[in-house]
Amino acid sequence: MSGIAGNVLITGGSGSLGQAIVERGTREGWDASFIVYSRDDAKHAPMRERFPSCRFVLGDVRDSETLAGALRGVDVLIHAGALKRVPEAEHDTAAYVGANVVGSMVVVREALKAGVPRVIGISTDKASAPIGAYGQTKAIMERLFQAAATPFGPRFTLVRYGNVLASRGSVIPTLRAQVASGGPLTITDSKMTRFWITLDDAIDLIIAGLRIESGQILIPKSRASSMAVLAEAIAPGHPIVQVGGRGGERPHEQLLNELEARYARDTGRFYQLGPLWGTFVDELPAGFRLGSETATQFTTAELRDVLARMDAGQTVRTIE
Repeated sequence: MSGIAGNVLITGGSGSLGQAIVERGTREGWDASFIVYSRDDAKHAPMRERFPSCRFVLGDVRDSETLAGALRGVDVLIHAGALKRVPEAEHDTAAYVGANVVGSMVVVREALKAGVPRVIGISTDKASAPIGAYGQTKAIMERLFQAAATPFGPRFTLVRYGNVLASRGSVIPTLRAQVASGGPLTITDSKMTRFWITLDDAIDLIIAGLRIESGQILIPKSRASSMAVLAEAIAPGHPIVQVGGRGGERPHEQLLNELEARYARDTGRFYQLGPLWGTFVDELPAGFRLGSETATQFTTAELRDVLARMDAGQTVRTIE
């Protein structure tokens, strides 16, 4: 799959996804110049050493003036900046609304003012019929992008996916640290299921999402696993302690719910979801739902192999 060309600004660009995009673009020789827009100055210095050709802008997505200056001459805007921790969103909801909703409003407004041709938002499976504050803020972000989409203006699209394997702050580094310290693996519920993709999958999805019709959400046909299978893949036979679900969590996730499915098309590797105020597509079977408990499941051996290849620095894709 070919890459992304032009001047590319990534909000939250010093995070796992932003770093992976820049690394892959550099390795594959994309015809792209990257602008990393992030408020995390601690990550800028080491990233600048790795990628000296990048431009770095220290700023918050709610800072209109700084963002407007950074967007001058930008061809592609990847909006990855967000607060993302589910339990914290239940206690610090105002902060999540500020970053994920107000920040996204500013991103949309400034992208329109700057005339950025292509804008893509990074969403989550938790935005599909959300029950927690984090998912609700991301669902609103999706609506903001879709409302900004017109047939003739800048192209606003979105991608929605589940958990990224071994990304910063995810469950896998936490479980590995527990193994290294000699303690038991602590998981919420062994029967809880989650969707998994790799960073390479996520970047492929973004590249594809930049090419779809404005106002659409691209959703991968991801595989999933139970937490028990994940724990066994990380540390076979290691003691496990179940601590119970956290605030804002649900036992199973969904990338596409029954109502949304009426507005979605099957494009082969992905589902493409239109605005819920649009016209019914009705291509998918009645009552269709893409849930993590019913999706194709990883086996323990498959997940262990994926993690081993990622640890070896190999390019790993799980969506065919």
